[in-house]
Amino acid sequence: MKIMVVENDPALRKLIRVNLEARSYTTCGAINGIQALYTLAGQEEGEEESPDLIIMNECLPDLDVLDLCRFLRVERAIPLIVLSPTHDEMFRREFASMGVNGYLPLPFDIGDLMALVNAVLPERRRLGVLGV
Repeated sequence: MKIMVVENDPALRKLIRVNLEARSYTTCGAINGIQALYTLAGQEEGEEESPDLIIMNECLPDLDVLDLCRFLRVERAIPLIVLSPTHDEMFRREFASMGVNGYLPLPFDIGDLMALVNAVLPERRRLGVLGV
């Protein structure tokens, strides 16, 4: 299973990817929303396999993450986990109303993120949509 990590902090992006790869997930990364969209566009054209899950920071430097989530919900059926430094209940509710699969406040325990990943992906397996 492939997971895309969209995180502008290189140390956090690496921490997440290393932990996912230690659990036998394949990962790809993006430093911002535009790079993530370019990567997804390439996957749409068959250049590489689409991710089964996207983990993204709420505070991307180039795109409003709410707009990015809305776009991904319309264009793709990829589960989303949002990492948030703001701890804002309004954002949490808005993300939930858009169908975001998980929301984790920063800083977080890496074990909590891995548990959330494991909770989101079995649902995707049950629906038979992995590797789409």
